[in-house]
Amino acid sequence: MIIHRNTGGWGRRLHAVLTVALLLVLPLMVEAQLSAPTASAVDTVHYPTDTLGLRRDPVFVWCGGDDPSVTGEVQALPPGGTGPWDFAWRMFNPVAFAYDSLVKSESSVSRSTATGLHSGGYAVRITDAGGYDTTLYGWVMIDTPSVSIAIQQNKCRRLALSREIAVTPFFTYDPGDSSAIPLENGLEVLWSSNPPSPIPYPEVDENPKTTYSPPLEDTWFYLTVTDSFGCSARGEVYVETIQVKADFEVDPDHGEAPLEVTFSNRSRNAVEYLWDFGDSTFSDLETPDPHKYYIPTPPHEDYVVKLLVKGKRFPGGYCIDTLSKVIKVDPSALEIPNVFTPNGDSYNDYFRVYGKSLRYIHVKVFNRQGYKVYDWQGGSDEIKEWLGWDGRINGHGEASPGVYYYVIRAVGWDDIRYEGKLYRGTVYLFREKK
Repeated sequence: MIIHRNTGGWGRRLHAVLTVALLLVLPLMVEAQLSAPTASAVDTVHYPTDTLGLRRDPVFVWCGGDDPSVTGEVQALPPGGTGPWDFAWRMFNPVAFAYDSLVKSESSVSRSTATGLHSGGYAVRITDAGGYDTTLYGWVMIDTPSVSIAIQQNKCRRLALSREIAVTPFFTYDPGDSSAIPLENGLEVLWSSNPPSPIPYPEVDENPKTTYSPPLEDTWFYLTVTDSFGCSARGEVYVETIQVKADFEVDPDHGEAPLEVTFSNRSRNAVEYLWDFGDSTFSDLETPDPHKYYIPTPPHEDYVVKLLVKGKRFPGGYCIDTLSKVIKVDPSALEIPNVFTPNGDSYNDYFRVYGKSLRYIHVKVFNRQGYKVYDWQGGSDEIKEWLGWDGRINGHGEASPGVYYYVIRAVGWDDIRYEGKLYRGTVYLFREKK
């Protein structure tokens, strides 16, 4: 795998930063040292040929990013001899394997700082008039991790983003055998977007990085990489959405016939629509008019409303999406009460035949002498407004308490007929004596 995690690097960095801080506070308690207060991080290189571990040179790291002007700044502190001192800074030449390029020299000063240093190795020789002579070694790394991302694939069900990432290669050299020593450096990744979009496993490096739910709006995607020394870089790419999503609500989704249903279209990015209402009728309107369902549905045979939407055309075609919802229309039914109490208390004051999904009903009521005291008929619209018999004789005087006879004929929207002796019976009118 190209990218690896280097948890050890963070520990080295913290330890080295604390070391630098200690050097600044107690400069006279240690031997000659190099320090870099402005460095982003500090590491230490160990040379394999130095089996006794007598020599460990510092590696000072600066985060360069995209700024080519970033350079290093290292300070040399002489702890021995009698000042003032002379300083001579030289840069390492890996071809000649020698510090043969003079960077800076100073005479008769208490300390020396070399600035404008580029990546590489440096040696500073410190001398004084009394014969003190020592050389300090260190490495400067201008750390510039890089990242770039691009659209690898943008299809209706899949968005794939490719990436190119790299750490800054850096080598130190073993003074014992001249061998190159690569500086260990790992990377951590983090994918993000604006506006936020679901990104599976944003901290896992995958190439390509696939989003299984491509965004429904134009989106900036970002990839941030951070190496073991805390230096980071970010790549970005703009994705113009081609996605489309079908979405709608129905109100109501069940009831008796005729059931009038209203549709609220909440689809996104669609330019064409096709509604299938499930009863062999269709519409290509964005928001169709309310639709009436007249025929009740048998069990397990509900109306299925389907919406198909099409998005804008792009070089590879266009995206479509569908959504379905179920509409239930109650079968016809008839329920006949056997008692009512028309006493004006607003409870059970009417003899009403309760029906569902009825197309037509005709209700007649007779007294025990066979005299018709009530007669009403109507279609489905009138049925919804019908209150029932209020216990008055053809709308006039109050009928006496007792038994009355009804004859009912009805037809459901499912063509079921309610008639015959099953729908002839008695109802008891109960009225308190005044």
